[in-house]
Amino acid sequence: MDNIDMFNANEIPNVNLIKTGKKLKELRLSANFTVDQLQKIFGFNNPTTIYKWEAGRCLPDINNMFVLKELYKVSLESIYELDNEPEVLFLFGLKVYCVC
Repeated sequence: MDNIDMFNANEIPNVNLIKTGKKLKELRLSANFTVDQLQKIFGFNNPTTIYKWEAGRCLPDINNMFVLKELYKVSLESIYELDNEPEVLFLFGLKVYCVC
């Protein structure tokens, strides 16, 4: 980057966890995979992790994202749903905005 002073990390869109989770589920269904099939592909003991991904509670790590992109025959960038809104978290019943 030529001019580091021009860079502002707060202007970069955030990954929207909920929307990305919904997208993961849509892509799985469109590719005709079941949760059980993904569980076997990834070698998970149970499907909980996949359900967490699809609920937007967490995202697959980058290695698993590369596997998903190959399975679903899409680009990595197309999996992520971005927005410009700060992430809203609820911590001990309080609304906390995470702009990291």
